[in-house]
Amino acid sequence: MRVSTRAYDAWTNNPDRQNKTKEETKLKDKVEQIFYENKQVYGSRRMADALSKIGIKASCYQVTQLMAELGLKVRHPKKYKVTTDSDPNDATLPNKLDRQLTGKASNKV
Repeated sequence: MRVSTRAYDAWTNNPDRQNKTKEETKLKDKVEQIFYENKQVYGSRRMADALSKIGIKASCYQVTQLMAELGLKVRHPKKYKVTTDSDPNDATLPNKLDRQLTGKASNKV
């Protein structure tokens, strides 16, 4: 690259550049904190919304890049799986009361 030493020194000593890196590290910390607080299910869009609610401006694209840099991958919840298979043709219990709901004595059928 054809850059003069004076321009390079000005670039490295630029306070805006140093502030930007500090802000980026704070943003990375906050993204990681929110990600793990929400059980690793927040993607970039939800993360950007969560950051905007607490007053930090970050676009979805910026959050996507930060999550990729940090190696944060979203865990998708598993689909609900029915574990019981009830058979409609199963025999039901017999009706011992024979639809007579009045007993001869208390606690007697």
